[in-house]
Amino acid sequence: MTIRGWQKDQRGGVAIEFTLVGLVFMSLAFGAIEIGLLWWLQGSIQYAAASAARCAAIGFKYGTSTCNSKPATQTYAAQTASTWLVANAITTGDVAVTIPPFGTECNIDDTLSAVLVTIKSSYFSTLPQPLANRTLSASSCLQY
Repeated sequence: MTIRGWQKDQRGGVAIEFTLVGLVFMSLAFGAIEIGLLWWLQGSIQYAAASAARCAAIGFKYGTSTCNSKPATQTYAAQTASTWLVANAITTGDVAVTIPPFGTECNIDDTLSAVLVTIKSSYFSTLPQPLANRTLSASSCLQY
């Protein structure tokens, strides 16, 4: 094939264009999936913290058997997280249950008590880049 014939030959042009555009499109699509996964994980941890704070507030006030102590609340938070996340992704060691003192942002009413549940997990550090090496955390405060 002569040089002039090669310059006019259009075969394979669509494949090259698809490769260039497809590479950009696939990068954006997989990036969106990874960000969605991260938001889902964060939302699940936040839900577990809020649910545990609600359970603790009821348990501490009325003495119900589910969340009537800090260890019971930690167990409840870990079990709640396991229903939304990978099993054993959140352990009781990842959950902190505290009674904040009056005058803090969490406890502003001196006639009520408050409970603060904080969950921090580095379990998801095995995610692919750029999500690797991230510690997901959530906290929820509830006055009762």
